[in-house]
Amino acid sequence: MPSEPFLRECRLMLEELASNFFRQQLAQRTQLDPRSIRVRQEVRLAHETFADLRLDAPGEPPLFVEVKYGYPRERIAHHLSRKYSTPVAPRSRLIVIGAEGDVPGLAIDPSFEIEHWSLAHFLRQAEEAYGVTLHEPAPETMHEFRSMLDRAKGRQAFGDGWVGSDFQSMLVWQFGHHQLRQLLQAGAGEEEVLAPGLYRNVVAMLVDLCSFSAYVRDTRDDEVIRHCLSAFYAKSRYAILNAGGMLLQFVGDEVIGLFGLRGRDERTCDAALECAIDLLDLGDSISNEWQRNIDRVQAAHGVHVGIATGDLQILALQPFSRARLGAVSEAINLGSRLLSAAGPSEIVVSNSFFKGLSVESQRAFGPTEPIEAKNLGRINAWRRPAGAPAAS
Repeated sequence: MPSEPFLRECRLMLEELASNFFRQQLAQRTQLDPRSIRVRQEVRLAHETFADLRLDAPGEPPLFVEVKYGYPRERIAHHLSRKYSTPVAPRSRLIVIGAEGDVPGLAIDPSFEIEHWSLAHFLRQAEEAYGVTLHEPAPETMHEFRSMLDRAKGRQAFGDGWVGSDFQSMLVWQFGHHQLRQLLQAGAGEEEVLAPGLYRNVVAMLVDLCSFSAYVRDTRDDEVIRHCLSAFYAKSRYAILNAGGMLLQFVGDEVIGLFGLRGRDERTCDAALECAIDLLDLGDSISNEWQRNIDRVQAAHGVHVGIATGDLQILALQPFSRARLGAVSEAINLGSRLLSAAGPSEIVVSNSFFKGLSVESQRAFGPTEPIEAKNLGRINAWRRPAGAPAAS
C-alpha cells in the first residue's frame, strides 16, 4: 500500500493534470477561447469546506472535480456528502476521480449530475489530450510521469519549435503552456516573450501566508510542512497562470505574480484582483488543512495580499543567459509594503491599481490611512476587508 505522503503528492499532481485537461476539454467542446474559462482550486463552498476544482465557462453550468485517489470509499462518501449536500447552481456537474463505481452512503444534493471516473479512465482521457502514455502512479515511476507531462506541455506551447531548452522550460514554468501558446500564435517570438528590458505599468501582486513561522514552529511532523507548502506553491502558481499572469518567483512562503507584462488592457487589474480573491480561498484551505494536523490553535490563518503598479526591469542573472532572469521594480517594493499593511484575508492595493479597476470591483474597497512605506514615503492605498463580496 503506498504511503500517505506519496498519495498526497499524487493527488496534488492529479489535480494539476485535471485542471489543464478539463479546461482543454471544455474549450474544445464549446469552441470557447480557453482564456474565457475560469479554473479555480480550493473553492469555498461553505465555512471551512472547499471544492478541489471548479471550472466556469460562459453559458455552461459549473463543473466541479474532486480528486479522491487513494481514499477508502467510506472517506470519499464522507467528504463528498459534507461538501455537496446543498445546491450551488442549477445542473452543476460533479466528476469524482479515483472512485470505482458508485460510492455507498453518498448523500449529495440532486441538482448535481455526478460521474464517477476511475483513475485508469481519467488517465486514458488525459493520454489522448497530451499524446503521452500515463501509467497508474507508482513510487518508482512518478519522476518520469512528471517529466512526460512537462514535455507534453512544452510541445503544446511551442509545437514543432519545442526543443526542450532551459529557456523554453523556464517560459512554460513562468507563463504556463496555454498562455504561452497564445502569445506565440499572436506573433510574439520565443526570444521576445521575456526579453531583458523595461516593461511599463506592470501589476505586481504579492501573496503571503499568515503566521507562517508559528505554523512551522508548532508542527511536529515535517511531512505536514512539506505537503502544505507544496500545495500552496503549486495551486497559487496555477491560479496566477490561469488568470493570465506570470509567476515571477516564490520567496519563502511568499508568491510574486505579474500581470500586464505583455501589455495591459482594460481587464488587467480586474484579472489580477480576481486571482487575488481566489488565493484568499486557497490560503484559508491550506491553513485549515495545516491546523487539522497540529495541536496549538494559530492566531491567524489564510493569506494577505498587496498589489501595486509600476515599471519593471527584466534582467539577466548571468552574462548572456536567457534561462536565468530576474526582475527589479518599484511596483514589487511598493507591493511588499502594502502586503505588510494587509491583515488576514485582506487585500491592500495602491491608488494607481485601484484606479485601474472596474467600478464594480472598486466598491469592495475603502481608503486606508496613508501608509508609511520605508524608503518610499507615505502611500495612498485602498483596502478590501476580509469577507468582502466579490464583484458580480
